[in-house]
Amino acid sequence: MRLDVTLSLAALAAVCCAAPPLARAQVQPELVQAEHRPAVGLELSLGGRSERMGGGGFDAFSENRWMAELTMAASYRITGSLDDGLTIGALWNHGRAASRARGTDSSLDLDRLSLSLGAHRTVWRRLTVFGRLAPGAVRLHAGLAETSILNANQYGTNTTLSQTHWALAMEAAAGAAFRVGQLARPREHVFTLWLTAEGGYALAGSTTLALASNQGPVPARTDVPVQLGTVTPGGLFMNFAAALTF
Repeated sequence: MRLDVTLSLAALAAVCCAAPPLARAQVQPELVQAEHRPAVGLELSLGGRSERMGGGGFDAFSENRWMAELTMAASYRITGSLDDGLTIGALWNHGRAASRARGTDSSLDLDRLSLSLGAHRTVWRRLTVFGRLAPGAVRLHAGLAETSILNANQYGTNTTLSQTHWALAMEAAAGAAFRVGQLARPREHVFTLWLTAEGGYALAGSTTLALASNQGPVPARTDVPVQLGTVTPGGLFMNFAAALTF
């Protein structure tokens, strides 16, 4: 009887030792590292711009030489990596200056639309430097609520004098971007928030402001344009923005 029990235990031990370790391996969970999606290469930014305007005619719209503008931009990385690469994009700036000239309200609106070719390089894990060239076009629209010179020009009350001018433009800039933080979820794109600052110089064609009424000829009225001087929408500028890359 004891011999049979001993043989049974020996046989059971032999079977357990010969069994593959598959059952034991299945008990342990497999660790899989979740990867993020490849970067698309897009950058969207929103910020402000301060630009120095040239020409004596700008004095009719501002007490200083600087115009505040809203800046919106989008770019796409066409070559390179997240650390070093070339980008192409588009920018739009809108600014407005308002004051009083000849005893009445005056305003000057600026819109600039540009294409941008840039290059960036990471110099530290949170700091990237960049430079760009941006050719484009700039539009100026000057307005004057002319009610103060009726004796000179015979305009009616509340007449608006205006002038619109388009000019080619080119600007060059260099700056730096500081990485504030990231939003990274498994199997999703990594969104990175940046704070950027840049400075540069813009060139654009100047215009001589000669504002006139757009109401058409009126009997007993002499339409003499109001001369306000020359305005050049180009000079030193500074941009500060928040950017999102993914």
